[in-house]
Amino acid sequence: MRTDVKMSRRTFAAGGLASVTGLALGSVAPTRPYRYSGATLAPPTVCWLGINGFELRLPAATILIDPCVSRAHAAPISNPANVARYIGRADAVLVTHSHWDHLIDVAHVVAQTSAQVYGSETTLNICRARGVPENKLTLIDHGHRFDLAKGVSVKVIRSKHKEPVGSSGFYTQVPAGLISRSHYLCGEVFAFLFDIDGLRLLNIGTSNLDSAAIKGTTCDLFFCGVSNYFDRPGFPQLVHDNIRFKTFVPTHHDAFLNNELASYEAEDVSAFIKKDFVRFKTELNRIEVYGEERFRELVPLRTMALV
Repeated sequence: MRTDVKMSRRTFAAGGLASVTGLALGSVAPTRPYRYSGATLAPPTVCWLGINGFELRLPAATILIDPCVSRAHAAPISNPANVARYIGRADAVLVTHSHWDHLIDVAHVVAQTSAQVYGSETTLNICRARGVPENKLTLIDHGHRFDLAKGVSVKVIRSKHKEPVGSSGFYTQVPAGLISRSHYLCGEVFAFLFDIDGLRLLNIGTSNLDSAAIKGTTCDLFFCGVSNYFDRPGFPQLVHDNIRFKTFVPTHHDAFLNNELASYEAEDVSAFIKKDFVRFKTELNRIEVYGEERFRELVPLRTMALV
């Protein structure tokens, strides 16, 4: 695999994680016990894991973005049983920022799948504190481009978190303890622009962006965080002014703070989806009429064709 990102060199002992999960680091992942609808579809497919979590199953690799599957009243660090239930194979994990609802399960995902983690200095230092081996950590930054597999490349774009930012700050060293979700500091924030055999997929994991870094970006699929975007007016205008997309796919608009992920196994999940997307779409269409055919809402835990 070719890469022009910098590889981190710090070493951190990984002894505790395998004993917690019951899996040897680098072991083969089990078949997912929960067989959600569409699991047998041929790639390329997408499965929304809730929040900004995605499984992209491609012909050459399986890529996870922000794979947080611990919810509600789970232990403050992670729920390995949920990782075993909802995460199957993974070759790469990309992390947009380091808040708990994006990063908290990554250490268990690596233990289960032996995936490579791509993240900021803060993300990697949290992973070190959680026992992820150094050779599984790849440091990325704004402007980096790298290949994940044949026909699959990624551009890293500087981004911003929705304001006000909770648990703000950075870890320039390995944190001493991570006993609370608030200890998962935001760190650097990235957007990811994938090129998948010519298909351009942009992911922004929170309802804000850095217009100086992203203005003029074009994509086929725009996976965009819309949760509580209305806390600070103007996000629909920012999207309209800076991104040219063919299809808009909302994310991070499920009621994850109040519901375990198992709730999403129900046939009808409408009770767990907030109305933020409906409100966002209405406001965006007031700026310019986009048309219903340009919006696509995924259903949590259902695998669907990517295009």
